[in-house]
Amino acid sequence: MLKEPLSQQEYIDLANRSQLPVTQLLNTKGPAFKKLGIKANQLDDQQALQLMMDNPRLMVRPVLVKGDAVIFRFKEEEYTEFFS
Repeated sequence: MLKEPLSQQEYIDLANRSQLPVTQLLNTKGPAFKKLGIKANQLDDQQALQLMMDNPRLMVRPVLVKGDAVIFRFKEEEYTEFFS
């Protein structure tokens, strides 16, 4: 995602598949987001989408996609189920 950033539609598709708002795809705990000095709860989906398109490092990672299933971040239990 860093070498080949996602398109606007791909971000939207990930949000839809995961049934999360686009704002939940932002890694608000990472240094790239903290440097912006923005409060996450003040962003709407369109603003979050634009931030990720401008700086793909702002998206939570890792992201795993398998069919219609999507998981974000590393959670061992979810990975085990995902790959079973």
